[in-house]
This record gives sequence, C-alpha cells and structure tokens, in this order.
Amino acid sequence: MPPQLAIPAAGEPDLALDAVSADAFRRVMSRFSTCVTVVTAGGDKYPVGCTVTALFSLSLSPPSMAVSLKTGSRTLDHIRAEGIFAINVLSWPQRELAKQFAVALPRHRFKDVDFTMRAGVPVLVDAVANVVCQLTQEIAVLDHTIIAGVVASTSTAEAQSPFVLYEHEAYRLIR
Repeated sequence: MPPQLAIPAAGEPDLALDAVSADAFRRVMSRFSTCVTVVTAGGDKYPVGCTVTALFSLSLSPPSMAVSLKTGSRTLDHIRAEGIFAINVLSWPQRELAKQFAVALPRHRFKDVDFTMRAGVPVLVDAVANVVCQLTQEIAVLDHTIIAGVVASTSTAEAQSPFVLYEHEAYRLIR
C-alpha cells in the first residue's frame, strides 16, 4: 500500500509547506517550459478571456481538458454561466496577446483581436490550436478553480509556431 500524504486540517499551519516563498516557487516553475494560451468564453456585452499556462489534457475517453483559473475571475464566472469555453494556444505572432489578456481591462481584451464564434464561444484566428470544451466539472483548489471539459471541437493551424515561455522569456518553438 502506498504511503498516505498527511494533509493538515483547515487553518492548521504546516511548516514544511510554508517554507517555500511565492518568489522561490515562481522561479522554479519558470523552469517548466509551457505554451501560452488564452481561455475564452462568451459574455453578456462582450466576449471574455484570460491568459492561462496551467492546463492539461485530462482524458482520451472521452477527450477532455482541464484548466486552472483564479477563483472569482470574470472568465470563470462566464464559463459557469455558459457551460462552454475555448482554449486557444497562442502562435508566435500572437505573443503580445498574452499580456493583453492578462492585464488589459476586460472590455479591452478583445480589442484588435481576430476571432470567430464557434458554439457561442470566441475562438482566436491564427492560434496554433483551438479546443472548445463543454464544462463538466469544477474543483476549488486553494485560490484557483480547476475546470474540466469534454472536447466538443478542435482545430489547428499547421503553419503556425507556438509561443512558449521558459524562465519568463518568450520563445518560438520551431518544428
């Protein structure tokens, strides 16, 4: 039988977990190269979206994805309301969109962004890949919520190279 992980009770401090600062953790995580994505959803007055690097394929049967979003984010609220979201893997020419979708006011995030609507959700044109998912589950974890969705549609742009982050630097992944 594998060893059990001891998880402290809510509110009970765990010195081993408190020993790592946010800055130290950020430095370590910067060593994980990752494609940069924009997660999008429909909105009341305008589409919504945010930059995301914490996501993964969840299952092949059925095909599904999981994404981590800050709890209370506008994008998460709209995904819950609509029940559908898109994951857009940014291409190298779209690298400036990472900052735009991270820091711009929500109503300005889609300014000058070429997108189409698919199943009621905005999909970024010229992204390396687009995955539209039907929301199936969410799990609150610390200050984030992990959402899972069954894949409803996909598309790829074979001619595009993805925008990759490593050590807070932008790279173009060349095939």
